[in-house]
Amino acid sequence: MDKFLGFLGIICILWFIVGMFIPGKVAPFFNGNRRKKIFVTFFIAMMAIGGIGSIVDPSPSSTKAEQKQEKVYKIGDTLDAKNFEITVLNKDVAKQVTDSSGYWHTDANGKFVILTVKYKNISNAARRLDNSAFQLKLDNNTYSPSTLVSSSNDNIFLENINPGIEKTGKLYFDVPDDVANSDDFILQLSSSFVSDNSSGKIVLKQ
Repeated sequence: MDKFLGFLGIICILWFIVGMFIPGKVAPFFNGNRRKKIFVTFFIAMMAIGGIGSIVDPSPSSTKAEQKQEKVYKIGDTLDAKNFEITVLNKDVAKQVTDSSGYWHTDANGKFVILTVKYKNISNAARRLDNSAFQLKLDNNTYSPSTLVSSSNDNIFLENINPGIEKTGKLYFDVPDDVANSDDFILQLSSSFVSDNSSGKIVLKQ
């Protein structure tokens, strides 16, 4: 399409140049004041060609910008979330979560989708990361994380983290039994945590 529009543009330019010198030859269909009419026709034709080109083939820079904003990450990829680097290390599914002593336990209403997440403060000041910054999405459904007493040492919950410190924690999402093992879950970070060049999405397909 670009080549065709370019070819039309060249023809229009040649027609215009010749028409300025011998208007009667290239535009015999115009009656009177041919040069002015040739100029107006040329201007309209070039505007039309440019308009068609912008619709059919958007500028490369805008296309690249859109692609950059739509970048989606996978398990093992590191996402730049403004003040933190976020990496989902793995995904597990369990009916019950038990603490290291085996005494405290929490049962899911359905099943827990458990994400092990590595996070590092890449800013120059202490920051807090909370599990409310994360949501689990599947089709049109959105699931919020749970904070479990039985896994207090692993919860990502309002902990103050100094610059350069890297930690690993877990996110627990209580989801229905029939979707718990789906490969189509997407972890979505809150827009306030995401850089402008990232979608904030991590695909959880393993």
